[in-house]
Amino acid sequence: MTDQGTGTTVGGSVVGDALPDRLSSALEALSGAGAEGLSEAELLRVVTLMEATKGAAAALQARATAMFVEDRDEQIARDRADGVVSAREASCRRRAARAELALARRCAPSQADRHVGPAKALVHDLPYTMAALTTGELSEWRATIVARETACLSHEDRVEADRRLAGCLTSVSDKELAAAAHRASADPGCGGFGAASP
Repeated sequence: MTDQGTGTTVGGSVVGDALPDRLSSALEALSGAGAEGLSEAELLRVVTLMEATKGAAAALQARATAMFVEDRDEQIARDRADGVVSAREASCRRRAARAELALARRCAPSQADRHVGPAKALVHDLPYTMAALTTGELSEWRATIVARETACLSHEDRVEADRRLAGCLTSVSDKELAAAAHRASADPGCGGFGAASP
């Protein structure tokens, strides 16, 4: 672990306030990159690497989204419990947090709110899906399919469904992945998978 100013590198990961600066530098490098003069093989490699980069970026964005919303909601809940804010003010603050997220994502507040559920699911309930997204093996869309199709499940059942889906996350079509995730969610006794095999 090495100190980088007030940021830290842990096992190759950048944490702390060094992260936004590193991401900004990476964005600047990507913005200035050109594909001219590359061979066909190199062009395809760039396409592959950019797809993986988008997945890894989506995973980081999901973690940041979940953390931002959870931190803000916890603060609002504490203020509400301490009588600092009324129920109405707490509701306004929650909406304001979603509006800030919308500005950050450059989308409408209602659309930003739709990103919160999948982000929390990826962070807390879908470790295999999140790992594949983080390494760039899975696209944000495919991760969203898993999150959407397993939304009816409890935390425990969602974790189990994710484990069952791990083998097909990157090996089947979008339609087949959605069907597999739906089957995992509709497993008999949706309240518990028990000892059923994947």
